[in-house]
Amino acid sequence: YSGAGMSEPVEAIVSTPEWRWRLAGWPTRGAQVSRPPVVHAAPTATAAPLALTLISRSGHLDSSGRFHVVALLRNENPVDLVNLSVRVNLLSEDNEVRRAIATEPYARSVPAGAVVPLHVVADGIEPANFSIVAGGISGIAPALPLAVEASSGSEASDGFYYVEGRVRNTGDSRLDFPRVAIVLIDDSDRSVNAEVILPVPSQIEPNGTATFRVRFAYFPRVRSHQIYVLP
Repeated sequence: YSGAGMSEPVEAIVSTPEWRWRLAGWPTRGAQVSRPPVVHAAPTATAAPLALTLISRSGHLDSSGRFHVVALLRNENPVDLVNLSVRVNLLSEDNEVRRAIATEPYARSVPAGAVVPLHVVADGIEPANFSIVAGGISGIAPALPLAVEASSGSEASDGFYYVEGRVRNTGDSRLDFPRVAIVLIDDSDRSVNAEVILPVPSQIEPNGTATFRVRFAYFPRVRSHQIYVLP
């Protein structure tokens, strides 16, 4: 390449007392090299996690040697939370972590002021105690137009505790595979067992209804039950 005012291509390190960068190209003979503009990248927005409040919990060992943690978590923040995550720490008598379980509650989002249940099962361990850390980030929790119309619970002659009920689709569109969580509450207001179930039929037309029935083998001193519609 040749021509008036042009030279061979170069790659040079240009330095000043304040800055240093690499320049490659076809500089014009005698041209003054000026400092390149500084471009600041826009800061990446990272949402700070917000905590869920533990309002009820219990733990028990079943006949198969599995340890169950059952809890209710309330969103006491002024905003909905999404991308919920939970860490359950199973502790020794000295409160040392014997096992940490990263998991999710029954739903991945929860509206402001609402409650989400949690049920975790651990094999081969009987901790002396446990702790729960849970939270999420600010977002919009989807609302499921499903209303619980009726429910009842009782111990049957076969030795199990049954909860049954009916839900109605209060929206304008068909609901496919909606879920409900049933939580047993004992006489000390502790959540002692929980299950998730799909009502039948699993597809509910607008203004249509579906029923559910769930069986519990563990139900110490059950006083009542609570039902949660899961988004």
